Amino acid sequence: MCCVLALNLLSCLGSRDNSTEKLMLEWEGKKIIFPEKTQFALYGKDFVFDTIPDAEFKILTYVDSTGCASCKLRLPSWLDFIAQLDSMKLNVPILFILHPFDSRELKAILSRDNFNYPVCMDTKDEFNKLNHFPPDFQFQTFLLNRNNEVLAIGNPVHNYRIKEFYLKMFLKGDLENETGDQTTIEANTTINLGHLKKEQEKDTVIYIKNVGPNKLVVLDIVASCGCTVVDCDRVPVAKGEKIAVKIVYKPDNRGYFNKSINLYCNVASSPITLRVLGDCLLYTSPSPRD
Repeated sequence: MCCVLALNLLSCLGSRDNSTEKLMLEWEGKKIIFPEKTQFALYGKDFVFDTIPDAEFKILTYVDSTGCASCKLRLPSWLDFIAQLDSMKLNVPILFILHPFDSRELKAILSRDNFNYPVCMDTKDEFNKLNHFPPDFQFQTFLLNRNNEVLAIGNPVHNYRIKEFYLKMFLKGDLENETGDQTTIEANTTINLGHLKKEQEKDTVIYIKNVGPNKLVVLDIVASCGCTVVDCDRVPVAKGEKIAVKIVYKPDNRGYFNKSINLYCNVASSPITLRVLGDCLLYTSPSPRD
């Protein structure tokens, strides 16, 4: 079982070198040791709990302040992932272990990103001293079982394939095969927004209809640039029903635009690429006068 999981994860990571394979096999089944006093708090200061949740699955992610802490944390992406788990009615606690060189910096990042999820500020780096985590941050996130033994390694907010792999493991319970069984869809995947002014916000909706035999599940959404904001319901959709993909586009440059949005879901052609077309006029809106 461990060897199969390791090989699947290597495929997700796009790596088959000997050192990575050795690391995977070394950590599979290893039990994570928790310090005697492990406290989790909102924004690193408001105490929430100090008992490790008892759940079939849990995710533990360790982050230090080496390099760009905000880049490694990706807190907005974690919030999206937590919301996705909630929408799919999956009880998977996520344990954030943060080892800061500067606690104020990490608390500021938590506050800036409105990260209202408990974290453990491990100022003495006790977790790492007890467990000797791999130095590469992409191998510092672990999927654990009820006994805190490692089932898999990999960060789901840095690697979509890891996220997909984790979700498939979670869905082997009451929701078995919801993502494993493929379906088919109908959709107008291209929207022309016409002529826009620079920084003029325009919203639209693309509907994805499930016409196949199994439920349609959206696993992830990736927009090609920050000027495109995308949202949709992650609840599995039965045959004949539609998913509404809400898109808000705000051009930041003049000229023709052709933006792509990739929807990863359980269809053979995944990802489904949606396109938003149009052009930004060569003038801006006049400034309002007092």
